[in-house]
Amino acid sequence: MIARALSMLLLVSPLFAQKKEFSGSGKDEEEFFQSGCQLYQDTARDKVAAIDAFQRFLRAFSDSPRSADAQFLIGESYLDSALTILKAEAASKKASAARLLAPKNVTAVENLEKAKEAFAQVTNRHRKRQAGLAASSQYRLGETAYNGKDWGAAIEEWRKVEKDYGKTYIVPESWMGIIFANLALEQFSQAEANLFLLGETYPNYLRVPEVLYAQGIVNLHKGDYSNAERALKSVNTAEALFYLGKTYLLSKRPFLAAGAFEQLVRDFPDSVLREETEFFIGDSFFLAKDFDGAITKYQRFLAEHPDSQLRVSALFRIGSSYFQKKNYVEARAHFQSVIDRYARDFFAPLAQYFIAESYLVDGQFREALFAYTRVITQYPETIKISPLAHYKLAWTQYQVSDFAQAAQTSRNFLQLYPQNSLAKNVYLILGNALLQMKQPAEAVTAFQRIIDLAPTSDIAEQALFSILQTQHQLKQYNSILTSYQFIFRHLPPSQSKWRPLSYLYAAEAYLSMNRVDEAKAIFEMILKVYPNDAAAFYAQDGLAWTHSYLGDDNQALFERKRLKDMLQLAKSSFTFSGENEVGIADSMYNQKEYESAYQLYEEFVRENPSSPRAPQALYRAGMSLYHLRYYTQAVENWRKLRESYPRAPETSKAEYQIADTLFRAQKFGEAIAAYKRIIEAYPASKELPLAYLRTAQAAFNAKDDAASVRESQALLARFPDAPEATDALDLMEAVFDRAPSMDFKQAFGAVAAAAPKGQAAADAQFRIARRFFEAKKFPEAAAEFQKFSVDFTGSPQLKKAQFLLAESYYSAGRYGDSVFAFQRFLDNFPKSEDTALALFHLASAHYALKDFEPASQHYQRLVEEYPESEYSKAAQFNLALAYKSLGKLDRAQEAYSRYVNTVGLKDEGGKAALWEVFGLQRDRKDFTAAMATLERILNAGPDPDTALEANYRRGEILLLLNSKDEAVKTWEAMAAMEPKGNAFRLDGLIKLGEVYEAASDLERAAGVYEDLAKNAPAAATAKAAKERAEGLRRIIAAKGGKGAKASDAPEESPSDAGKTQVMPEEAPAPKAKPPSEEKPKKKQSPEKSKKLNLPGVN
Repeated sequence: MIARALSMLLLVSPLFAQKKEFSGSGKDEEEFFQSGCQLYQDTARDKVAAIDAFQRFLRAFSDSPRSADAQFLIGESYLDSALTILKAEAASKKASAARLLAPKNVTAVENLEKAKEAFAQVTNRHRKRQAGLAASSQYRLGETAYNGKDWGAAIEEWRKVEKDYGKTYIVPESWMGIIFANLALEQFSQAEANLFLLGETYPNYLRVPEVLYAQGIVNLHKGDYSNAERALKSVNTAEALFYLGKTYLLSKRPFLAAGAFEQLVRDFPDSVLREETEFFIGDSFFLAKDFDGAITKYQRFLAEHPDSQLRVSALFRIGSSYFQKKNYVEARAHFQSVIDRYARDFFAPLAQYFIAESYLVDGQFREALFAYTRVITQYPETIKISPLAHYKLAWTQYQVSDFAQAAQTSRNFLQLYPQNSLAKNVYLILGNALLQMKQPAEAVTAFQRIIDLAPTSDIAEQALFSILQTQHQLKQYNSILTSYQFIFRHLPPSQSKWRPLSYLYAAEAYLSMNRVDEAKAIFEMILKVYPNDAAAFYAQDGLAWTHSYLGDDNQALFERKRLKDMLQLAKSSFTFSGENEVGIADSMYNQKEYESAYQLYEEFVRENPSSPRAPQALYRAGMSLYHLRYYTQAVENWRKLRESYPRAPETSKAEYQIADTLFRAQKFGEAIAAYKRIIEAYPASKELPLAYLRTAQAAFNAKDDAASVRESQALLARFPDAPEATDALDLMEAVFDRAPSMDFKQAFGAVAAAAPKGQAAADAQFRIARRFFEAKKFPEAAAEFQKFSVDFTGSPQLKKAQFLLAESYYSAGRYGDSVFAFQRFLDNFPKSEDTALALFHLASAHYALKDFEPASQHYQRLVEEYPESEYSKAAQFNLALAYKSLGKLDRAQEAYSRYVNTVGLKDEGGKAALWEVFGLQRDRKDFTAAMATLERILNAGPDPDTALEANYRRGEILLLLNSKDEAVKTWEAMAAMEPKGNAFRLDGLIKLGEVYEAASDLERAAGVYEDLAKNAPAAATAKAAKERAEGLRRIIAAKGGKGAKASDAPEESPSDAGKTQVMPEEAPAPKAKPPSEEKPKKKQSPEKSKKLNLPGVN
């Protein structure tokens, strides 16, 4: 748009270019015209007099060359009058409701119409003689239509500017007008095309704020939020900030949106957009899932705009925020307030519905029934709410076992809303209710309707399962097989959990009809296609049965063992006279010849005490002494200045020098008195903040902590935006560090309360929260960071506050809250120095909540996106733990292996991970791979205890691989290893004893028991081993050292049977908590004092 200031620019050219023509006989005509112009330019009056003057001019001088100018100015006057009316009206109706409901102002409309007629006469009558003025009139025709909100007509008028006056400077302005009219008509594609043409033809216009604003709106409409943000941030208007906030909301960055909206309210407090903006601040917090902040913002909105059209929406959103916080009592109170105060409002049925929902999620089913009924009876015509209320009512009736009413409510729904998307869900309730009412045929019909309505939906899969289940209960096996054929022929493959369960019923039907091979094929298919579903356990069981039915007992036994494994895995001097001496002294001073300068200054003051320059000379004399390090003499000099020339400008400077010098000399008491004198004597001084700061610093250095805090607070209360404010806050921090017993929260809180909207308040609140955090008082830290986030949305510290809020929840063990807070931080601030740690703790919080799937996803993202992070290795290890907890053993093993490859086997964590790999391989009976892993452990040069354990485990695996001889060799090798009392070595000796006795090699058996008796840490074990060895020796002696057999050994008593214990029992699984951020610990050997039970020892 052409600015209104250009209106007079349009007039200058015709008025003054033609002035010479009106001399002599045209003098009266010229004076007549100029009087009209004077009236037009008189801004203190309205334009009626100007219009009347120009109209009388036209009647008196109709053929005058000035007639076009007069006609144009008539149009300008009418247009100015209309715009003045419209502007005043907008200012008086800032509330959205007033603007929306106000009719068109009749006077403004009439003035716009008369302006249009005047401009049209200029363009029609003076096109050739006054081309420049005609072009301006044509532009004004577009502007008149635009302000009358006839945007289509405005576009047509502005297009005529380019067509008829293509070489004028007004053409690009007309294009801008067309673009804004496009936006008003929501013709965003056309606006984008016109913006492109404007930029190509007039590239300088691309930097005009109005063009940038239009680009921002177009990009926002396209969903190009990045370019919309870039354009709108370049424009400093309320409208640009408003749509910048909307851009942030739509791009899911609600905290940035809140910052933009807060800036609008702060920078443009009189904007007509303020009301909507303050409402959107609440929405920003709501969408950020900061529901406490949202409640605060909506309440502030209602307090400031009690008659707003948005008040009901704000009240409803407060209830919704309490609902999200699971504070259902407060939620219902606010929803009920909506209903009671605004019963016919759009939000009333929603409020009633959410009252019902709050009862339902809180487990109060009876109250939910009554609340859903009120939705249906009081708001039956609410198309979006009534169907949902019917559905929830039926579901709730089913939950309280009122099956007949559930069925009736379902039928009512299906009669009223047969095409509603919830129909299939209602049929499911109906079918289940009918089953409970012993009406299986009708139930099957209801389930079949779900398949007809949405055959590929998950609920259809559930319905099909229910059909097959019902038919199986009725022993209608042929019907089951018919349904199975329907699945096979008509439905695509599905990963729904219901599909394999449906297949199970088909297999059971085949078994019931003695068609074992068909049943076996279905069981094998389920195990192949759905190995991780619960149905796989039933399929494995069924497969074992089919082999039994077929007489293949060995295969049946094999399948039973597989089922067992599956179940287990699931778990210097000059003399001068006159003022010239001062100039010389100044030169000496500037050349740092301070001694000579001092002598000159001092002499001048002594000889010229009444000179206007005497105070300056006395001040400089003190500065010369200061630079010569004669600090006491300097202070005396400045005090002399204060006493002799108390009103001189230099006196205040001298006061500061006195105080500062005393401060640097560590005379803190005198310094404090000097600074306080300055504060009292010079209340308007620009250096006052520094005086306050120095007072506080001097008190600190004098170890007067209370005074230091008090003076810092005085500075912050009076000068919260001074550069010294941060120093004062830092000084307070130093006090609290030195005196931990002082109440830092009360002190910083007083700072925030003194200037609640300033940066100092934000900084103080942040410091409260951070100190709690550093003191590991995490609940208090969380509350304070939350308060900071609500009250200081535009603070540059918001990002850190949001991160530390999440950290506080996490460290306090509030893992659920920390999940929301970490996710909100990552959504709003995706690139940060804290991103890696946020991801690590987000994953760990999920892990603590046993949400292993999202835990694994976030650990995986950390490993992939931040491989150089200090948390990457721990995340890799924890990723394996998460996979293990999910039963994804292949992925767990892979993750452990990647960890080993990353840290190597010289790292204790790498060794621990490798033992985990071994455990997984052993438990899954992948003995060959387990042996290879043990070899890696042994080849890594383990400590003696680990080497013994690895060899012992090697022997176990060899036994499982039916390599008994190799196992014996392994245990024999262990016998020569150290330390002798290692539990695994002793268990290996027990194994050897068993083997030797079984082979009638009593000599070697006795030797093993003697070794055991000598090295066993437990006295009882050593005694038992000794007795066993002596018994065997007696047998050997009795046989003459020959021919002794195992059968000759003493028999074990029944009480000792089965006591052989090779390894310590596994410790019970710990309760879920976040995985450690430290490296995994070295695998510990069993306690050496563990009691060992020997075979055959009484």
